[in-house]
Amino acid sequence: MGMCLIGLGRLRGFGAVAVAGLLLLGGGPSAARADGFIIVERPTHPPTSGPHRRHAFFPLQVKVHSVEVTIEDGVAQTHIDQTFFNPNPRQLEGTYIFPLPSDAAVTRFSMFMDGREVEGEVLDRDRARSIYEGIVRRMQDPALLEYMGRGAFRARVFPIPARGEKRIKLSYSQVLGRSGPLHRYVYPLNTEKFSSAPLERVSVRCQIKSSSGAVRTVYSPSHEVEVVRHGEQAAEVVYERHGVKPDRDFVLYYGGGESDVELSVLSYRDHDGGYFVALVSPQSDPEKARPLAKDVVFVLDTSGSMAGEKLEQARRALVQGIDRLGDEDRFSVVDFSTDVRALDEKLVAADSEGKERARQYVQGLRARGGTAIHDALLKALGYGSGEGRPFFVVFVTDGQPTIGITESAEILAAAGKRRR
Repeated sequence: MGMCLIGLGRLRGFGAVAVAGLLLLGGGPSAARADGFIIVERPTHPPTSGPHRRHAFFPLQVKVHSVEVTIEDGVAQTHIDQTFFNPNPRQLEGTYIFPLPSDAAVTRFSMFMDGREVEGEVLDRDRARSIYEGIVRRMQDPALLEYMGRGAFRARVFPIPARGEKRIKLSYSQVLGRSGPLHRYVYPLNTEKFSSAPLERVSVRCQIKSSSGAVRTVYSPSHEVEVVRHGEQAAEVVYERHGVKPDRDFVLYYGGGESDVELSVLSYRDHDGGYFVALVSPQSDPEKARPLAKDVVFVLDTSGSMAGEKLEQARRALVQGIDRLGDEDRFSVVDFSTDVRALDEKLVAADSEGKERARQYVQGLRARGGTAIHDALLKALGYGSGEGRPFFVVFVTDGQPTIGITESAEILAAAGKRRR
């Protein structure tokens, strides 16, 4: 199986390295973000007595959300299967809306009401915008504004049985856009964080095929996925969770190439300079891509600014990197704040004992002090053995140097001298 190495970095200086659907609307004050969702209509004056007296109203829940995607030569076919649950003691009616991606074409819609198939309609961007704005005004929630530039699919839903389920299927096709050399697929898979119940199951399964070349780089920056290779020209991407509330869109990049190692760079610019992600994809055929024995030094910023979630993310990244090392590899871990520390003064064998020792070391790291980037970089470069083995430094930091030499040009010059 091939491996994709991911490098994160700041485009200017030594700044931050982090770059890093379902909408349930019940007519109440809390609207949510969108994948397919149902807007429920309630009686204006429900009875206050008798068997149909006023009841507390609960938003619809989504029990199961399954997405099957086939991507072939840059064209994606997306098939959605959603099961909604009405937890209320009376039947409801509403409108199903799905914000369509740009240039998408609905190919199939399936929903049955009292034994008959229900028709839906595709709305252009202007009509969809009017609907989105109306929902935002009613619900006092701006979550749908991000879909203002999209069209929509709409269908009437009635009845939604009391304490019962309603299953909806929708399919659409689209030609994928590119981000540099990579194709980019986005599925709107985000749910309101205050949803009344997590989904029993949510899954996205993508089959990628290419008739004209290899499928090399496969990467999701939004979700932790499993990638299974089916030869050089096909791959399967799987995301599945139970009892969760999705909170972000599903994003997938993929690309191809014929060289031994493919390099793709995605960039984002902001007022501070921007961020980049470098994706390095070697051959996926194990007969063509035998890994070389290598030396790797992981360097982690543990200054005070890394406290909290940033340090937790960095810990997870380092442990993942350590776990991916082969038995023939050697490594070490350097952490720094005001001072520089290390797992060991020499390279450690990447066997089970060495990896477990490193995991324990990484889990014990705490954020404190300043940012001695210069000293940490020179410490890491000092592990180079000069034995002709490939040598890598993985440097993780979120800020500018504050201790010792702080000028980027001087730090780079010192690093260059150390490597000669």
